[in-house]
Amino acid sequence: MKFYVVSGSTLGTAEVAAETIVEEFAKLPQGEQVEAQLLHSPSLEQIQDASHLVIVCSTHGAGEYPDSFVPFVEALEASEQPLPNLEKLLLIGIGSSDYDTYNGAIKQLAQVFKQKNLQPLVEPLLIDVSEDFTPDLTAASLFTANIDEFFA
Repeated sequence: MKFYVVSGSTLGTAEVAAETIVEEFAKLPQGEQVEAQLLHSPSLEQIQDASHLVIVCSTHGAGEYPDSFVPFVEALEASEQPLPNLEKLLLIGIGSSDYDTYNGAIKQLAQVFKQKNLQPLVEPLLIDVSEDFTPDLTAASLFTANIDEFFA
């Protein structure tokens, strides 16, 4: 099993959230059996062998992906059969509901995955930083709330 936690971030919030997920996962019984690989703004090639994938992504500007994450998304869109071993996918978005494009990046990413016939485990889990001042801890909690199904 290859388990990756990936972040796409502009200001670092999604990076910290991804790091917190990995740290909290290591404390769980599943974390003793499976090592989580943490990657910030990876290339698609870096996670080709992923069987389990969590993506934490913030929204930049007018509902856009963080600049450093754009190459990943473009490669995903261009690939005919991306991530051939992927069994489980969980998407976590970080954004502010003060904007019309609240969590636009993760919602767009969910659509890209669906177009590639890669269905997320659940609809994207959304964190609103205008109300939640510890998005890293919330991201870890959202992950652990879905962990049994994620590793089933």
